[in-house]
Amino acid sequence: MTTSTITSPRSNETLNPAPGDEALTPATNDEGLTPASSNEGLTPATCKIERLIPQRKPFMMVDRLLEYEEGSAVTAFAVGRDNYFVADGELAIVALVENMAQSASAMAGYKALLEGAEEPPQGILAEVKKFQCHRQPRIGETLTTQVKKGVEVNGVAIVYAKTHVGDELVAETQMKIYVPKQQA
Repeated sequence: MTTSTITSPRSNETLNPAPGDEALTPATNDEGLTPASSNEGLTPATCKIERLIPQRKPFMMVDRLLEYEEGSAVTAFAVGRDNYFVADGELAIVALVENMAQSASAMAGYKALLEGAEEPPQGILAEVKKFQCHRQPRIGETLTTQVKKGVEVNGVAIVYAKTHVGDELVAETQMKIYVPKQQA
């Protein structure tokens, strides 16, 4: 079994499970997804990102949920050579926006699963405001993106996002995300 070590950008805590903790990881189905009925004991470290966001390869711009608190989350994404949005060794700026939006989706998805939902909500990116790209990430770099939810009115939430490579801020924005009410 291969494990990867990812360090929380806020606490410098190693986030991979300790040896022997594999038994605490919920069982998965053939797709490697944890069944929705087993949300009990869910943690960011054991939750597969495919349970939290609707995107799939080659458009997934989030690899892992690192941290979650009510109203905020931190995700990780490794920029690979085979990434759809890589050209000349750099990640396209539009992919940074997509990474931030998917990070917000992961936060909402994780919250929904904690509250007992079978499926995470699907939101629509309605506005990107005050976007700044300080530099484009390069192949081999890992992005850590922190998202914070602001006010929400009638299903539209303001989300603030900052993306770092190590300690370096590479992008930041404010977004509006609309989540339609579920039809019964």
